[in-house]
Amino acid sequence: MYRIKVAATSANLGPGFDSLGLALNLYNSFIFKEVDGLELLGFDREFSNKNNLVYLAMKKTFEKIEFEPRGVRIEADIQIPISRGLGSSASCIVAGIIGASLLAKRQLDEGEILDLAVGIEGHADNVAGALLGGLVVSLMDDELVYSRHEVGEDLIFLALVPDYKVSTQKAREVLPEKVDFKEVLSNISRVSLLMSALLEKRYDLLKYALVDKVHEPYRKELVKDYDRLRKLALDEGALGVYLSGAGPTIMCLLDEDNLDFKNRIKAELAPGWQVLELRATNQALLVG
Repeated sequence: MYRIKVAATSANLGPGFDSLGLALNLYNSFIFKEVDGLELLGFDREFSNKNNLVYLAMKKTFEKIEFEPRGVRIEADIQIPISRGLGSSASCIVAGIIGASLLAKRQLDEGEILDLAVGIEGHADNVAGALLGGLVVSLMDDELVYSRHEVGEDLIFLALVPDYKVSTQKAREVLPEKVDFKEVLSNISRVSLLMSALLEKRYDLLKYALVDKVHEPYRKELVKDYDRLRKLALDEGALGVYLSGAGPTIMCLLDEDNLDFKNRIKAELAPGWQVLELRATNQALLVG
């Protein structure tokens, strides 16, 4: 029996579209055991079948390493909101791959795990962050290229989580086929500034660095009250605001001195919204 915890992630961070992923200290937990047949415990009914993402990731891994288990039991404690832009699917995929390799007693290296995960997820930003922790920059250039950076844990990532889902597919469908050159240039400048701001702890720069011109102007239409809440958050002292991943979660970055922000922003949210107070973490994967 093996126990695995995998962190939530926030991708894009505004201008870092499909290239940045940051691990957060909110975890899905799983217990894996080889049994006869398939047992799925702790999942919602819609995920309690052979299309379960953790199980599919395990199957892909078993095929790669040529191992056939009698069957598996997967027991889950799901804490990351599903389809909200906080890397719930990446957490499940990474857990499934690691769980399968442990049951098979076959150690996979970092590159093998990421190749499997990207093949399932379709892109690297969330899965890289969920596996490696910290801030991960990634790109595809015939092969996956990535760089991991330790981050400070002093910033507060206040996640405003709606009571509705937005699928990654739907969030991609609203994106334009072409983007204006000036908008691309803006993003290149801002993502460069963002890396400097986070790694050097120049948090005063975040209000400039977290502005996106490539995907948020289109995806915000899928998020009720986005413009109002973003303006309110900045007026109330947030260091920066962005759509987490494909949304619909709105992420507000705060320093530790702004303790009243949470209560003020909660008063402005529609019923059903959830507020999660999170921190970046350099340890995304916990085994044992």
